[in-house]
Amino acid sequence: MTTVSFVSFDLAGLETRLLSELKTGFRPTLAVIFCSPQQAYTDIGELFDRYNIDLMGCTTAGEIVDAELHDSAISCLLLDVNRAYYKLIFTKNTEGVFQTGRQVRREADATFRNPALIVASAGVTNDGEEIVRGLKSAAFSREIPLFGGLAGDDLTIVNTYIFSRTTITHDGIAAIVFDNDKIEIKGIATSGWQALGSSHTVTKAQGNTVYTINDEPALDFFIRFFGFHDNANVKGKQLSTIAAQYPLQVIRGDDYAVLRSPIKGNDENRSLMLVGSLKVGDQFKFSISPGIEVIDQTIAEVKAFLHDTLDADALILFSCKGRHAALGPFLCDEIEGIYNHWKKPMIGFLTYGEIGNVKKGICEFHNETCSLLAIKERN
Repeated sequence: MTTVSFVSFDLAGLETRLLSELKTGFRPTLAVIFCSPQQAYTDIGELFDRYNIDLMGCTTAGEIVDAELHDSAISCLLLDVNRAYYKLIFTKNTEGVFQTGRQVRREADATFRNPALIVASAGVTNDGEEIVRGLKSAAFSREIPLFGGLAGDDLTIVNTYIFSRTTITHDGIAAIVFDNDKIEIKGIATSGWQALGSSHTVTKAQGNTVYTINDEPALDFFIRFFGFHDNANVKGKQLSTIAAQYPLQVIRGDDYAVLRSPIKGNDENRSLMLVGSLKVGDQFKFSISPGIEVIDQTIAEVKAFLHDTLDADALILFSCKGRHAALGPFLCDEIEGIYNHWKKPMIGFLTYGEIGNVKKGICEFHNETCSLLAIKERN
């Protein structure tokens, strides 16, 4: 399978580069587009429809192409994959995100005996944990390769979008389901964050709002734990400016955890809103980046897990916008390090939440995490 990755900075440039690739004799059947909302994302579907190229796309909070991170750009991956080896699913959210995720998984299982999914979800208030629960609900008897991210909107937090050749929506799921017997999808989600102190327990919660931790108002607990009570100017609504530094490391099993980022505190009821839901009884530790060492650790973990996929045809990277806020320009070093290991076409975007498999092959919803997948056509 031949793949090509490139960046464009406007719709005209996207078409010019596409035509340039077509003139070489390259005939892509599928495109993946990650696009800043500042670009003409509403017109991209028509462009690819004109050239009969299937499309999955979403808006972003930063665009990745090969070794570089861009702002206000369009990242594009073209693949000439056999159309019999994949199917596009585009589902608007009408019955709740759990049911939407469930519907996508049901269609994937009905399409291929051994499916693998790449998904993008739109809807700034949608709960990524519920989306993943739907994609993995008890009706489905096995884990499958499952990767993706929640679309972004350059931190305006107004509307995020997914789109195809013919459709666009601010509330739904776009997915590519691959026949994993023909197209291997393999990857890992990892963060590198270090846990702090002892475990704490969620004692009251609903959805992605935590009301009490250890029976103490959640916002008060967070402020007290990190000493912000000494700063009279810190209010719950300002929490997003500091919370990216201190995600909750939620204990999922004996040897792994997932991160949840606080995004806002409620000054009236003293609750804490997270990117992703928790339930009563969940245990967690606060965590913090160990510094630039997190970059080396993440790259090493990705390399170790994907050591036998050096001949990948393409890579897709989902990296949290909150991770960017915490690591700043060092995130560019992480992207460059991952790309330089494979030096294969790679695109990605900065997300509002990541979906990916941990080391045991279990898919989880993540925050503050790097989720990388490799795509390879089987011989």
